Amino acid sequence: MNTVSVRFCARCGSSLVDTPMGHLRCARCSETRSSDARVLVACCVMQGQRLLWMRRGIEPRRGFWAIPSGFLESGETLEQGAARELSEETGLKLPEDRLQLHGLGSVPHMNEVYVVFRTSVGDVTLAPGEETLEARFFSESELPWDDIAFPAINYLARLTYADMRRGHHGLYLAEHSREAYVDQQ
Repeated sequence: MNTVSVRFCARCGSSLVDTPMGHLRCARCSETRSSDARVLVACCVMQGQRLLWMRRGIEPRRGFWAIPSGFLESGETLEQGAARELSEETGLKLPEDRLQLHGLGSVPHMNEVYVVFRTSVGDVTLAPGEETLEARFFSESELPWDDIAFPAINYLARLTYADMRRGHHGLYLAEHSREAYVDQQ
């Protein structure tokens, strides 16, 4: 990683360094910032009472499980970006009109906004992409909760499993604090 020589932490004044996800992190106090606001899109794909997860093949958190997600690219709609990330990470190709808004979240200390969609599928074949070690559907009891890449999103995963049990789905809004991410970066 390269040190960013012209940027300094607004919290303590120390130099900032680049992180694998394109953020800037203070070398002294670990304050994390993105140089520009970024939009992350994700897909909660349900199959009966199971939810699709992918084991990350890249840093950060390589080898840990996550909901298929990634950053929106220039010129994409939210749905196009979510469908593209789903396809790239799991091989599952779904038309964007099958995706329904499921949750919104802001992470102010990282200048990020999360937009989460949901959809349901029947029997499908998964073909993990090069950034993914494995893709699988897990029931809530099968999921290895201790191996989740970003535990701050566990609340949304648990709400999604509860929605599947109830048979109706809510729309969720969250703000993630810096403290929720301290041990995940």
